[in-house]
Amino acid sequence: MLSSLAISISWIVLQYCSDFSIKVINKEHDTVTVSGHTAPVLSVALSNHGYLASSSGDQTVRIWKAKTKCCLHTFKILTKCNDMR
Repeated sequence: MLSSLAISISWIVLQYCSDFSIKVINKEHDTVTVSGHTAPVLSVALSNHGYLASSSGDQTVRIWKAKTKCCLHTFKILTKCNDMR
């Protein structure tokens, strides 16, 4: 089930809550899946440089490098976050 959509110049991010992962699709239709949250992903934000931020019901915000699927940092500071704007 698609729960959120974020668009940038070079990336389209589709967020799926059912498996706690984030699907990232680029202009060439390559799909990358980033995983690490332990609860549904609530919100995503995207930079034009391929970095992605996600908030989750697991009370974290994670910063990712989409191409490498690498979580660069996890902030465990939230009681609940559902919008990163």
